[in-house]
Amino acid sequence: INAEYGGSPSTVIGRSMSQGKWLVVIAWEVELEGVIQHTQAEMVWRHPSGRQAIYESAQADVILAGILEHNAVALTAKMLSKQHYQGVINFGCCGAYPGRGIAVGASFYIGEVRHFDVELPGDVHNPFDDRSFHLRVPSGHEGTARVCRTGWRFSRDVGDGSDCEDMELYGVASLCEAFELPLYAIKYVANLCNDSAHEDCEANAVTARANGELLLFELLSQTEGPRTSTTG
Repeated sequence: INAEYGGSPSTVIGRSMSQGKWLVVIAWEVELEGVIQHTQAEMVWRHPSGRQAIYESAQADVILAGILEHNAVALTAKMLSKQHYQGVINFGCCGAYPGRGIAVGASFYIGEVRHFDVELPGDVHNPFDDRSFHLRVPSGHEGTARVCRTGWRFSRDVGDGSDCEDMELYGVASLCEAFELPLYAIKYVANLCNDSAHEDCEANAVTARANGELLLFELLSQTEGPRTSTTG
């Protein structure tokens, strides 16, 4: 285990896409196994809680960031301060909103991410910067890219046109904008957003990930950076 990752990150500004390794950001350990096997990454650091870890390989560095935005942002920022990456990939499960024609096991790129957990009284002016972020989508996948919302709870569709929800992507997108790095997000559906969402997510998170892994491994193989049609 490498003690280097116990230090505090420094500030790095103005990085842009170039040849180099990928950084893959994964929140939940059940999403991790196939990626580690594919990249042959080896663990170099693990948090005492076991909920965060860093893995390194020649092709990509993979972090187990922990669930929720603050965990994903903190550990991703630490990695970006220490290594020059060609881009960041967020991979993991999501919940799909009913009526969007999305089934459990479906996988897709995210073209836009929004935040839904911002609530104020109706007569108060919104002071928050909760703009959406547009992510990179490889050429050929534009027609299937979806809109994701990030929040800290399982929710229901609020009718804003979003397709699915997760708990980390919005924060990672804001961080990558600050670091001027391209961000790709690949999500697979583990549950629909309904009364049994939590139980279904727990039950399906491992078995539903195969299609998402195919997209991820295809992207990782493009070591000089994929052709993209949407910039982030």
